[in-house]
This record gives sequence, structure tokens and C-alpha cells, in this order.
Amino acid sequence: MPLIETEAIVLNSLKLGEADKLVTFYSHKFGKIKAVAKGARKLKNKYGSSLEPFTYGRLVIYDKNSRVLYRLFQSDIIESFQKIRADYDKIVFTSHFSICVESLTPEGDPSSSIFNLFLSLLTYLKSEKVSSGIIHLFKVKLLGYSGYEFLLDKCVKCQARDLGTQLSPMLGGMVCATCASKNPSNSFPVSLAVLAILKQTFKMDHELIPRIKPSEDVIQEISHLLDVFLFHLLGKKLPSI
Repeated sequence: MPLIETEAIVLNSLKLGEADKLVTFYSHKFGKIKAVAKGARKLKNKYGSSLEPFTYGRLVIYDKNSRVLYRLFQSDIIESFQKIRADYDKIVFTSHFSICVESLTPEGDPSSSIFNLFLSLLTYLKSEKVSSGIIHLFKVKLLGYSGYEFLLDKCVKCQARDLGTQLSPMLGGMVCATCASKNPSNSFPVSLAVLAILKQTFKMDHELIPRIKPSEDVIQEISHLLDVFLFHLLGKKLPSI
């Protein structure tokens, strides 16, 4: 089994056996991966604090042909993001985003866009205040990078461009008045401000997302929309912020 190296962000970890950990990372080269860290729960271990949540580091892992479960050989910290873990609100919000990343990404399917998006959020939260608005906008961008960008410029069912303000999270986009009337329970009205924010967020570079300053009403609308869409997509309700 050859040794391979990749940069990665720690999503979470679980106890394994008497002294080991099963750690889930989002890596630059391989996307989401799981690796066994032998002896990581011993008082004296070679990993130190490099397996703490949200830590950005450089991994050396044993490459396994199955690509299902790796063996962690070495983990070095590039940025610990300790300031995030020292703030309760930031822990809650960042954990929520981590769950979204883990839920939306298949194992072994790398995306440099998702990796850089996550790293950009951590870098922002290291020095700035956290808010539900910024997390929801990063979630919108995550959906786009994951292949679930909403269709907002024409009806997702009939492709008509004569649109009202009805959006169907279950269908993944806007629906015209005719299609909305056929299945009224599948869609609900959204404000023009929300539509403008969604379009802007999907199109812009993720590093510019913190420049968007939505109102509280817009944040609440986007939060509800994301909750409905993710429940339909994943078949489960994610923990609430």
C-alpha cells in the first residue's frame, strides 16, 4: 500500500475500538474520505491536536484499493482554526456547515471548489463574527458546487420564461403559474429580494459572499427554502442552526 499525501479539513471523528479514531475528512485530492487513526485516543499519540474538528492539515495516508477506508499515517497542521473552536456560536454554525458538506458529497469524488469554499468559510470565521445569514449563503454556494443549483431563469417543468414568484424546492427551481397551479403543494412564493440574492450567490466567486448583506426577512426565507430542499434531497432533516 503506497503512501499518498493530500491537504484536508477535518469534518468529524468517532471512537473506534479502545484507542483509535475513525476520522472523516474533506480532502483536496480525494473529496470526502474516512481514515482510521490508530492510537489517536491514547494520551501520548503522534497526531496531537491535528484531528480536532475544522483543522486544516496535510495528511499522509495508506492508499487502499477499495478506496473505502484509509489508514492515517501522519497528520500535520497547516491551520488549526482554534479561534473557531473557542467560540460556542462559531462551533455550532461551522458544525452545521460541516454536516451539510458531509451529507451532500459522495466519498472519493473530489471537488476543489467545495474544498476551497469550506476553507474560505473557516478563514472568514477565524476573524469575523458569525451569523446565520453568512452560513446560509455558503450553503447556497455549496448546493451549486454540488450540482444542485436552482433553475431560476425559467420554469423547471415546462421551460417557460414567463415566471411569477413561485419556487419549488422539490423540483429545484422556479415554476410558472400554470405548472404551479397543477401541484400547488409543491411550491411556495418567494420574494424578489430572495431571488436576487440566490442568483447573485450562485454566480459570484465564493470569496465575495461575505459582501452580501441580506435583511433578516430574506435570511429567514432562504433558511426555510434550504430546509425544505435539503429534506427532499437527503430524506432527512439536518440539525437546525
